[in-house]
Amino acid sequence: MRYLLSILLVFSYSASASDLSTKEVFKKKQKVKYRKKQADTLFYTRSLKRLQNSQGIRPYDFKYKFGAQASYDIGYVSEANQKYTDSLWRHIRIYTKGSFLGETLFYELEYSFTGDKHYKDIFLGYQNKIKPLALNYRIKFGNIKIPFSLEDYSSSKNLTFMERSLNSTFSISRKLAGELLLSEKIQHNRINLLVSVFSNSIDDIQNRVNQSGASLRATYSFKVSKYHLLSIGGGYLKRDIQGKNIQFKQRAESKIIHNKYLSVKIKNVETLKKTNLEALYIYKNYSLQAEYETVDVQAHIDNYSFNAYYLQASYFIFGANRRYSTKEVKFKKIRPLKGGALELAARYSYINLNDEGQKQVHSEHGGEQTDYNFALNYYFSKEIRGMVNYIIVEPKGTDDYDGRLQIIQARILLAF
Repeated sequence: MRYLLSILLVFSYSASASDLSTKEVFKKKQKVKYRKKQADTLFYTRSLKRLQNSQGIRPYDFKYKFGAQASYDIGYVSEANQKYTDSLWRHIRIYTKGSFLGETLFYELEYSFTGDKHYKDIFLGYQNKIKPLALNYRIKFGNIKIPFSLEDYSSSKNLTFMERSLNSTFSISRKLAGELLLSEKIQHNRINLLVSVFSNSIDDIQNRVNQSGASLRATYSFKVSKYHLLSIGGGYLKRDIQGKNIQFKQRAESKIIHNKYLSVKIKNVETLKKTNLEALYIYKNYSLQAEYETVDVQAHIDNYSFNAYYLQASYFIFGANRRYSTKEVKFKKIRPLKGGALELAARYSYINLNDEGQKQVHSEHGGEQTDYNFALNYYFSKEIRGMVNYIIVEPKGTDDYDGRLQIIQARILLAF
C-alpha cells in the first residue's frame, strides 16, 4: 500500500510539473506573438503595409509597392552684404514599382512635383542569371539615371548630406537610355560593369537636337564581412553636344542660397567627355567615401578641362551603420534600431572652373570653390529622418564674390 501511494504521488507531481511547463511555454509563445504585433501598432506602419504586396498575386507572381518622398528645408545664409532665411519643399515625389515572375520582370514609375525635371525613374527591366558562368545580368529601358558615379547613381533619400557634393555641377541627370548591368560574385567579392547609351530626357524630348552619348562604370567590391567592405571603381562618359552651348553653374551644397557664384559658359561645343574615380570604405559604424571627376570640353574655339573632387567621412554614434549594395552598386536605406540612430559626418569638396584652353586661343575663368560641410542626422525610423548641415563656402576668382559664406540648414525627410 505504501508503494502504491508513493507511485501515485510521484505521478501526480510529474503531471503537475508538466502542466506548469506547458503553461510557461504557452505564455512565452503568447509574449512573442504580442511583441511581433506590438511593432505593427505604429501609426504609419499599418498604413504603409496596405500600399504594397510582397507575397505575389497569381498567376504571374505580381508584386507592387506605392511610395513617396517629401522633404522640407529651412535655412539661414550669411553673406558679405546680406543675411537672410528661406525655406522650400525640396522634394515632393510619388512612385510605384513592381515585378512579375519572381522579380524577373520589373518596372518603376516616379513623378516629381518640384524642380525643373518632373519625370524621374520611368523604366521597364529584365534580370536573370547565366548559370554556367554564375553571371547576373540586368537590362533597363526608359528614363533612368546614367551609370557614371557612386554619388549620382544613388538615390537622394539614401545620401548622408542634404545635397550632393560640388561634383554634381557636371551631372547630366536622368536620360532616355538603355542600361546593361553585369555582376559576378567571386567568393566574398563582386565585380560589376554598367554600360548605357542615352539621348535626351523625357523633359527635353521636345528639343530638336538629340545630344546622344554613352557611359561606362566598373566597380570591384571586397566584402570582408556584413559590415566591412571596400569598393573601388571608375566611370567614363562621352556625349555629343552638336555645336550647342553648355553652361556649368554652382551655388554651393545648398538650395537655400540664392546666388550662384561659379559659372562658365562655353559656346559651340562639339563633344563632352567625363571621367570619374570612386572609393568607398565601410567598417561597422564608420565610413569613408571619395570621388574625383574631370570634364573635357571640345569646342569650336578651343578645348577645356575642369575638375572636382570630394572626401567625406561619417560615424554613427549609435543605432545603425551605412548600407551599400554591392550588387546594385548604390547606397541602400538606413535601418535604425528601435531607439533611432544618430550620425555625424563631414565633407571636403572642391571644384575648379578655370582653364587657359589647350590651344591657348581663349581662356575660361568660371572661378573655383571649396566647401566644408558638417552634418548631424537623426534617423527616427527607416522612413523618417531629421538633418542639419552647416556649410562654409569659399569661392575664389569669381566675378561676383571672393571670400567666405556660411549656411546652416535643416531638413525633415519622409520617404517610404
